[in-house]
Amino acid sequence: MFTLLFIELCFRFFTMTKLMSISTFSFL
Repeated sequence: MFTLLFIELCFRFFTMTKLMSISTFSFL
């Protein structure tokens, strides 16, 4: 159960950073 939660947290963090990087590139 805990491992599943950890995986979801990592996945959310990864998607968040990905979106931020995409927005930054588009801004540039």
